[in-house]
Amino acid sequence: MKKFLFSLLFIALGVALGAAILFSGLNYLLVLLLIASTILLHTIAHELGHLVFALLTGFKFVSISLCSLAIYKYPDGLKIKTFSLAGAAGFCQMCPRNSVEKTSFFLYLFGGVLANIITSLAFVALLFFVTNIYAIIFCVSAIVIGIIFATLNGIPLNLNIANDGRLLTTVYHSPENKLAYYQNLTSLTAHTHGALLSEFLAAHPVTILSPVDYSNVTKLALKFTEIAAYYERLQFDAIRSEFNKMSKYEYTLPTVIHFEYLKELLFLDIVTGNRTLTTIADGTVSIATENEETDNLYAAVSSHLKQNHLSSKRILYAYYLLYKRDDLSAAKVKADFNALAKTYPILGAIKAEQILMNYIDTKPNLNVCHIPPYIPSATNAHI
Repeated sequence: MKKFLFSLLFIALGVALGAAILFSGLNYLLVLLLIASTILLHTIAHELGHLVFALLTGFKFVSISLCSLAIYKYPDGLKIKTFSLAGAAGFCQMCPRNSVEKTSFFLYLFGGVLANIITSLAFVALLFFVTNIYAIIFCVSAIVIGIIFATLNGIPLNLNIANDGRLLTTVYHSPENKLAYYQNLTSLTAHTHGALLSEFLAAHPVTILSPVDYSNVTKLALKFTEIAAYYERLQFDAIRSEFNKMSKYEYTLPTVIHFEYLKELLFLDIVTGNRTLTTIADGTVSIATENEETDNLYAAVSSHLKQNHLSSKRILYAYYLLYKRDDLSAAKVKADFNALAKTYPILGAIKAEQILMNYIDTKPNLNVCHIPPYIPSATNAHI
């Protein structure tokens, strides 16, 4: 319903704008270009808002991305990468410098919304000094787009991913939530710089004691961090146990996380050959044959496996090599994996995914594609 209402709102705005342009004799291409530029402007302002307000409150910079172009800070300096997150036009990754007790997340999480509001107010002031019709349209568009950005990000909404407002209210709902978010940020930073999550969690154990609430985005993200550590140790039984627990709440997961869950479930089914009970939307449980279950999972996530992420390449490699017995397609995917690994920004993920690729290659009674793995150089791997 929410998606329908948002779509209806934007269609109505588009119709109103089109009618206004049609009857005013304005250059509609120029008007559309001005509106598009204000969307880009507020996207940049939003992510820079997270960055600036986080720096002002004691965080250290890790990365920032706008439209797939990202800047990462590693121990040996800044590097430009290409990377994007599903469902997000940009992101800003920061890491606390202080202990969780001395860390305030408010300005970091709400900084993007504040930046959109400040930018909109600046254009309200500018509107009093411009007379050109296109300049007025640009200012009005910047004000309206800024309000939309601030609203969609500031008000807690249950969208495909947790927006800033929802994340902020979740983090400050309890001390445990705040600790979970703190551990998410610190583990992700270490992973970005080259540490395996299993190594990091061994030195910094998860201290969340209460049962996982699968609608709680901070604790859910931390649970996936633990699952990633299990993957690095090839502890598939532990992963199976976690996924079986998660299956009961599958349809309450945020959309992006739900598809990540299904993708990894597909991989687990392929490499272990075990079946997982699948909870249907009405709460019933279905038991499918092995091939039927795997085919259904692949059909559900096939479009999401096109993402240029190492995990997607690894899952496709297992699918073609172990399930479809298609050596040619598997060889192509493995070559793509190795090429992507050379520029992938999350250095720890390169190591972790290579562990799993090597495991796939050791599966018995199969013809394996003998393409040398990509091994990060000493200058790129920071543990």
